[in-house]
Amino acid sequence: MGARLWRRYGRQIAVEFPSPKTGDQWQLTPLGWVGLAPVAPMLTLELAPRIPIRNLFGMLAYAWDLQSFHLLDGLAASATVTDLYEGLASMLARRVLAQVQRGLCGAYMPHAAERAAVRGRIDMATRARRPWPAPLPCAFTDYTPDCLENRALHWTLHLILRSRLCSPRTLPVVRQAHRALSRAVALVPCTADDLAALPYHPLNEEYRALHALCRFFLNQVGPGVPGGDAPMVPFLLLLARLFERFVAAWLTAHLPAEIGLHPQQRVPLHDGGLAFVADGVWCDRTTGAPLGVFDTKYTVNPVLVADDVAQVVAYAQALGCHDALLIYPIAPTDPLNLTVGDIRVRAAAFPLAGDLDAAGRALLATLLG
Repeated sequence: MGARLWRRYGRQIAVEFPSPKTGDQWQLTPLGWVGLAPVAPMLTLELAPRIPIRNLFGMLAYAWDLQSFHLLDGLAASATVTDLYEGLASMLARRVLAQVQRGLCGAYMPHAAERAAVRGRIDMATRARRPWPAPLPCAFTDYTPDCLENRALHWTLHLILRSRLCSPRTLPVVRQAHRALSRAVALVPCTADDLAALPYHPLNEEYRALHALCRFFLNQVGPGVPGGDAPMVPFLLLLARLFERFVAAWLTAHLPAEIGLHPQQRVPLHDGGLAFVADGVWCDRTTGAPLGVFDTKYTVNPVLVADDVAQVVAYAQALGCHDALLIYPIAPTDPLNLTVGDIRVRAAAFPLAGDLDAAGRALLATLLG
């Protein structure tokens, strides 16, 4: 069992085998991940975060654009990672059922078939190869709900069912939504990138919030875990990535109207393709000029190191701005407010244990100060 855990989750969990060093005990240490890691049909490890589950959900709401779901009190009050997963799965399933009742959106998809009467246009190339009387080979389009908008919902619900992480109180509604879609929509694998590239228009705009929730599941279910003999898939969140996305999304939603934010800003260094990628750059909306750059550092014991300062200074120099900020989930023990050349470098915190909005407002004041 221990060897299986190490092979499947070695990148998410540090597994120390029994030895004199560990007192002849197994020692498991999460490597910055939280979630549910199925090891065997009757054994699932819960990697609990150090922050309250309510605040974890609050981070997810911003990072995955779930604010539009009007967070339910019962869901926000979840006490465990399992509760959180089930709450989100139930929310998706119920909203899918509501969408089915309203009517699924569709698209015109190309088809080719032989017909006794012309439909669409005659496929002359095929017809020329068979000059004798026969049904006419036609090419036409047909309106169908079997399109990406609905395939993404179907595939996400399929992954949730495969995960076996839902209890009997949630499974019925997830199965009902899955069956409702399976009548008209093919089961085709979809990725979060497929949805990110999907254009929205008045006919499918109501799917935007549903797809935001789908992207959360598609990104977080089973990253980096090879297939095995167990049919279950894990649900894992990398807190460093979540913190990075959350900080950028919160600031984007609360910056003054005259200031914009570019998350994951690519900064080319030369024509050969070498580039920096800054976690966030705030800029003047009118001129587009960068005003400052920040880099997030998720660590439970923040210690200021010269490499971090050098990194964010290099970002600022490449962008031509004069303000650089290092953002931690806990305030560093040593304050940082210094000047490197003509660049001001500061350290700030976005604490995750208390009121997230209050912590965000304090960070915003530091950023704009």
